[in-house]
Formats: sequence, structure tokens, C-alpha cells
Amino acid sequence: MKYICVDSHNEFPEFPLNNRKPEGIKLINFPEISMWGMFPWGGFGANPLPERFRRLWKQASDICDGGFPYSEGIYEDFNKALYAGFYWNGDNEISETMREYFNYEFGSCDYDDLSKAIDIMEQNHGLYWQYKPGEKITRKSLRFLKNKPGILSTVKEYKNARACFDILQAVDKKIPEWAEKSWRWRILYLRGEIDMLLDENNGEPDQKCESILKELAGIYHANNKMYRINPVTDEFIAAEKKRMETEKQKNSEILEI
Repeated sequence: MKYICVDSHNEFPEFPLNNRKPEGIKLINFPEISMWGMFPWGGFGANPLPERFRRLWKQASDICDGGFPYSEGIYEDFNKALYAGFYWNGDNEISETMREYFNYEFGSCDYDDLSKAIDIMEQNHGLYWQYKPGEKITRKSLRFLKNKPGILSTVKEYKNARACFDILQAVDKKIPEWAEKSWRWRILYLRGEIDMLLDENNGEPDQKCESILKELAGIYHANNKMYRINPVTDEFIAAEKKRMETEKQKNSEILEI
């Protein structure tokens, strides 16, 4: 054995922090950059979480020998870059990595404003939408959406979502055309726009929000196949409804046999 891969869905495990690692064995970090705190995981665009990851890496940077980042989808591209920066630099400093990412992927842009927008997105992280028709609601933090029948949603309060989108709009006007049209910029921009629209419409998606979700589905090439990733478009809901009905029919046929 040459190394042990270690991490968890939430805080870094206590055992390797409180006990010496076996002599000659390296600890490899396996960060959760994809599936934390949102559902569908990439259903609302980019999921930047720089402050969360800076805190988590600080817990383990002294005992880990790099890491093994993985991906559930392109929506967490920014997070992959952050962890690559951690592994390269060794410490939990993120400003240099963020600045390099912004400059390389978006052209020259205002670091202070864009990092502020990402900070707001991180504060507003945590939306849940899932097709669960007939589900009994047992928590006040959940409700069914009026504009998307059958979709169970968290009851969410947003902070400064309009200010975040204002920043993104201003940056959008400044960056080069190639960056403006890139999928990395679009998933970040669209995430900010979704947050703003939901905030100003009591959490309910309108037709503008629907068009954004469709654009994201196109960027992902989702094709209504993977509910953990697919943006919750009306087309996806229809496909999911059909899939569940087909599955129910198959199960009933098995019981009859």
C-alpha cells in the first residue's frame, strides 16, 4: 500500500487528524466538490464554494500529500481549479488561484467585484428541487412549487442576489466575446441570474428561469437522462414522470409473475 485516500462529505474525518498516519504511507485528499448542498447537483449552474473549501483544506493540509479531485459534471469546474491550487501551493490561500482562473478563463476582469459575486453565490448555496409528486411534507423547510407541479423545493431565503447579478452583468459587458460565450462563464452567469429571479419571485421559476434551465441543460448535454445533474426543465419533468410510470408498470408486471 502506497497511499490512503481520505475525506468525507462534510468535515474532514477526525481519526487521521488526531492520529499519526502509518509510516511510509501518503494521505491523498478526495474532496467533495460536486454533490454537497444542492439538488440537482449542477441543476442551477455553477456551484462555487471557495470559503468552504479553504476552511476544509486548512484542516488537512498539514497531513495530506496532495489529492485526487474528481468530477460529477462541468458545473464544478471552478471548484476543481481551487483544489488544484491547494495541492500545488500546499496552503489554503485561494486569492491567487481565483485571480489566475478569472484572467485565464474570462480575460482581464475586476477581481474584487467578481470574487464578491462568487461570495454571494456561496452564501446562497443550498437549493433543492426534486420531482416527488404526492410526497408528504413533514418539514416547514419544504414546499411544492406552484409553477412546476410535482417539484418539491426547499423554502429558501436569498441574500443580495440582485447585487450579485448586477456585478455579473457589469463583468459580462467588459470581458472579451470569446469569454462571454464560453460555457465556464455562462454557467456562472446563469447561476447568478437564477438566484436573482427566484429571490424576486418568492422562489417560483418563471418563463425566463425556464429558458435559463434549458440553456444549462444544453450546455451539459443532459438529455433528460440523469436526474441528479439535469436542470429541472418542464421537458425533464415530463420525461421523469414517464420514466416513473414505466418503472411502476414494470414492477407491477414482475409482481404478477
